[in-house]
Amino acid sequence: MTYAGARASTPHWADMDELSSAQSALSALRPVLSAITPDDCGLPTPCAGFDVAALGEHLVGTVRMVGAAADAGFVRFEVVSHDDDIEARVAASTEAVIAVWQRRGTAGEVVFAGRVMPARLALGVLSVELVVHGWDFAQALHRPLGITAAHADFVLAMARHIITPASRETAGFDDPVSVAADAAALDRLVAYTGRTPRRWPSNMKSR
Repeated sequence: MTYAGARASTPHWADMDELSSAQSALSALRPVLSAITPDDCGLPTPCAGFDVAALGEHLVGTVRMVGAAADAGFVRFEVVSHDDDIEARVAASTEAVIAVWQRRGTAGEVVFAGRVMPARLALGVLSVELVVHGWDFAQALHRPLGITAAHADFVLAMARHIITPASRETAGFDDPVSVAADAAALDRLVAYTGRTPRRWPSNMKSR
């Protein structure tokens, strides 16, 4: 399927697909997660009701749901240890899910969270989760998230198909937040998911 809405100013958007997007999202997220210390686990995040530790658990769970959409037996396989840190758990789960989707391919339809959808769109959930929750982690930890404008535009285009008015209700997404027409691509993405784009104070050093 094609995704409408990507801006012409991002020429590399056409070179992406759902798998390469997920791989790039994980690469951008890992440096953020690797900075988490035990003292950070209780920090609040922009994802309402989730601190850093709880958001890590939530992300691993959703990633595994994407794997189960490709292979119903996927959830029976424990690919991570609860003794691992958040980065290790997210990375191991995501890499396992990418592998199962590489084997399945993206043709046809699958069931994700009780909803029948094109397989490509279900795989697209992986990028939306990694990038948007990556932004949540980055905000909580006062760190940058290395997502390019082209990548953010691609994920936003997928999100517009995935996050419908009905799924906002069931998945807990708030209504979109208004942003300027010339807002950065990542800001437009997180605003679409109901988050208010913000940055840590300019005098605060990243860790």
